[in-house]
Amino acid sequence: MASSDSNDFVSRPRFGLMEVVYEWAQGMSFARIVEMTDVLEGTIVRVMGRLDECCREVKGAARIVGDPELYGKMEKCQELIRRDICATASLYM
Repeated sequence: MASSDSNDFVSRPRFGLMEVVYEWAQGMSFARIVEMTDVLEGTIVRVMGRLDECCREVKGAARIVGDPELYGKMEKCQELIRRDICATASLYM
């Protein structure tokens, strides 16, 4: 049975965070990002981390199949989201 917790990342994918991710990639501060949603900060960081992993996987696949355009797009996406708190190895400093 799925958890009813509204911030449970595993049982409920967060497609609603697309605007948050977009604004983050455009350079918006994390403080402003947090104000856009009621999702916990840690969940936002996890979503960014998962997106980075997804881009890395797609980038690897693009390299294997010989698609330099897709490879470049994924590399650019990673550059845009991998900054500030979302690029921190651990939130427990």
